[in-house]
Amino acid sequence: MLTDFHCHLDLLTDLEDKLERAKKAGIGRFVTSALSEESVEKSFRLAEKFPEILVTIGLDANNPKEVGNFEARLDLIRQNKGKIAGIGEIGLDFLKADDSEKEKQRIVFQAGISLAEELGLPLTIHSRSAGKYALAELEKSGFPGKILMHAFDGRPFYASEAIKKNKNLFFSIPPSIVRSPQKQELVKALPIERLLLESDAPSLGPIPIEENEPANISLTIGKISEIRGISQGDLVKAIEENERNFLNQ
Repeated sequence: MLTDFHCHLDLLTDLEDKLERAKKAGIGRFVTSALSEESVEKSFRLAEKFPEILVTIGLDANNPKEVGNFEARLDLIRQNKGKIAGIGEIGLDFLKADDSEKEKQRIVFQAGISLAEELGLPLTIHSRSAGKYALAELEKSGFPGKILMHAFDGRPFYASEAIKKNKNLFFSIPPSIVRSPQKQELVKALPIERLLLESDAPSLGPIPIEENEPANISLTIGKISEIRGISQGDLVKAIEENERNFLNQ
């Protein structure tokens, strides 16, 4: 059973049905990202009910209120370090940010990177319209620990160069690959050994206007198999090995 390395299960409707569909599709573990205090509480309740759910705590880089109060979120992560699987998503979102907002995001991002190193936790990175800048910030910090670039939307060149500098850098691919030329080019450029899977449910599904769900990762597997000319069975075995490497299992 594979892992959905990044999703937001607290936002899904009919969650139990969706978890069952995911398991039938071969997805048996879920890393849900909580981005608000309410989300953290709900995600922990889900993890208590479903042992296959792991929780990470992050911060919405696109939310000025959260960015402005980031120290409280980092304290919340410290308080729950024994209950979480990692820190994230955190990072940069430059889609609509002005220069002042970008600088604030960088400060928060570096604080999150430092905390991950302090606590020995993996990082899940958000980098919308800021792929090369997020990778530059990570390089500045020496790429501490295991790092997952979630739904990376930057140029494949930057991703390819970054993995040459760090053996613990992975990229998770969402179901939107079936409609995204950028994600398809990214998968062409990266070694299979650096790929993991995510749904980002309820976002980044095969059809933009529909709620995405973890079971759609099966579409990601099919598309990567097609692009790389590898059987789905061999691809799944490779992804399972990548998961063990990322999780130190």
